[in-house]
Amino acid sequence: MKKIAVTALAILGTLIVLVVAMIIGKKAIGTGNAKFALSLWFACLFNGGMKKFRALYAQAYAESGHDFSSELFTKYNNAFGMGFPSVRPAANIGSISLNDNLSGTPMLFSVYKSLYQSCKDRLLWDKYNHIKFTSTILYMERVVEKGYATDPLYLGNWVAIEDQNNIGAYTSFANVIGWVALVAVPVVAVMAFVKLGKPFKKARKYVKRKTKKARSRFSDYRNARRSRRALRRA
Repeated sequence: MKKIAVTALAILGTLIVLVVAMIIGKKAIGTGNAKFALSLWFACLFNGGMKKFRALYAQAYAESGHDFSSELFTKYNNAFGMGFPSVRPAANIGSISLNDNLSGTPMLFSVYKSLYQSCKDRLLWDKYNHIKFTSTILYMERVVEKGYATDPLYLGNWVAIEDQNNIGAYTSFANVIGWVALVAVPVVAVMAFVKLGKPFKKARKYVKRKTKKARSRFSDYRNARRSRRALRRA
C-alpha cells in the first residue's frame, strides 16, 4: 500500500506541475502564443533546430502580425508566411491565394494541418537551402540572403524583435514546459503502466489457471470415454 501511495502522489504531483505551468503560461503570454511556442519547441527538438528556437520564434512573431493574429496564422496554421513551394520537399497540405502584405498582389501561401507542421516546414526550408546555425545574427543574415523575404527592412525588424525581453520570456516558458512535458509524460506513462499492469497480470494468470483446469478436465473426460469404448469392444 505504501508503494502504491507514493506512486500515486508522484503521478499527481507531476500532473499538478504541468497544470500550474500551463496556467501561468496562459496568463503570461496568452493561449495562442503558448500553443505556438510549444509547437515550435518540439519541432526544433525533433528536427535538430534547438539553437534556432529563439530566432525562429521572433521571426514567426513578426510574420504573424506581431501578435499571432494574422489570417495565415489563425486560419491556415502558417506561422512563417511560407509561400507554396514548387520544388523543395514540404510539410504543407495545400495552398491558399492571399494578397501579399508588402506588394498587395495575390500570392500562393502554404496551408498546414497544424502549427507543428508549419514549424517543421520552416526547418525543412533551412535544410533545403543548406543553412546551418553558427550564431543568431549570422543565421538571420543567411536566411535573408537566401531570399526568404524581399523587404529591405526585414533583417533589421527581425533582429530588433529577437532582442526584445518578451521574446526571451516566451522562449524561456516554452523551454521549461517542453522539458517538463518531455520528462514527465514518459514517467507518468511508465508508472501508470506498472500500476495498471498488475491487475491485468493477475487477470491473465487467473484466465491461464482456469484454462489449464478446463483442459485437464476435458483430457480426463476424453480418456474416460476412450476407456469405456475399449471395454465395450472387449
